[in-house]
Amino acid sequence: MNNNCNDNYDRIKKKIEEERERCKYCYIQGPRGEKGERGERGPATIKVGKVETIEPTLPAEVINTGTADDVILDFKIPKGVQGIEGKIGPQGIQGIKGEKGEVGPQGAKGERGERGPVTIKVGKVETIEPTLPAEVINTGTAEDVILDFKIPKGDKGEEGEMGPRGLPGEIGRTEHIAIDETETLEPGEEAQVMDTFEDWVHHLTFQIPKGEQGIQGPRGIQGPAGPPGTNFVSAYGIRYAMMDTQITLEQAIDTTIPLAETGVSLFTEYTNNGIKIKESGVYLISYLLCGATSEECSLTMSIKANDILQPASNPTIEFQAQIINCISGTTIISLQPDDIVTLNIKASMPVTMTFNGSTNAMLSVLKIH
Repeated sequence: MNNNCNDNYDRIKKKIEEERERCKYCYIQGPRGEKGERGERGPATIKVGKVETIEPTLPAEVINTGTADDVILDFKIPKGVQGIEGKIGPQGIQGIKGEKGEVGPQGAKGERGERGPVTIKVGKVETIEPTLPAEVINTGTAEDVILDFKIPKGDKGEEGEMGPRGLPGEIGRTEHIAIDETETLEPGEEAQVMDTFEDWVHHLTFQIPKGEQGIQGPRGIQGPAGPPGTNFVSAYGIRYAMMDTQITLEQAIDTTIPLAETGVSLFTEYTNNGIKIKESGVYLISYLLCGATSEECSLTMSIKANDILQPASNPTIEFQAQIINCISGTTIISLQPDDIVTLNIKASMPVTMTFNGSTNAMLSVLKIH
């Protein structure tokens, strides 16, 4: 009997190995177990919440953001790693025109074009009515082109705004008259006036014949005796300028006019640009100034004695830019020995004053009492 058991064992073992090779796994069903306990109640609803794509290296997650009965699942799904480039697919439908791209490389040189005209000239240019169309007509040939233009004139535009003030014009010159000499001729000689024109100045010389002596009249009745008199000593002097340069005037500051030329004098001296008095008395003062200023302004002339303004000697005149104007006048003042009389000018704003080379400034003193 023992031999039979061993024979069955070997046969069963071989059978098991064959089945193991065929199925790789062998399951032996055991006996049926007892009935298990009732499980917990599952969720009433299941919904999908948010689905988020995360980086490929992060793990996937499913999170219940609801309750056990009403489940709401949020998914975090890692995106896939870049795959291998696939084959080119078939041509798709033409899309919408995109924005203009950058300029591409220069293309190949094109074929030589047809020969153009040898010469092109402009022929007639005609102005036509505004309603007609413009025309360009070739009145020549294909090789020697002559273009005639017909151009409609434009409609009259609206009046424009006033333009800016123009640049000042050149300084004009004014002729002046100066009396140089008066000569008395013998009775019967012809009177003459000689005019010498130099540097815009007429220098006049008069030759006037004296009248013949008349018949002596009857002696008059002797008049009453007059009051005792005093010895009157005359005194005079004159200075003037004939410059063609310019001087600079500061605002509201008196400037002494340079008077380089001198005339006859008696009991006066010429010092710097003034006249020095040697005899006390009452003097008639005459003055003149002619010139053009660089800007429109007011000029005030003044006579000073020892830098003190004298009465009735400060007139103010308006000057236009680049136009010659003159200031002149006279006054009577009392002067003492060693008083120095000067001619002065003051501007309302900083300007330069230009002269034209004629007698443009003068100061004279004449003792009258």
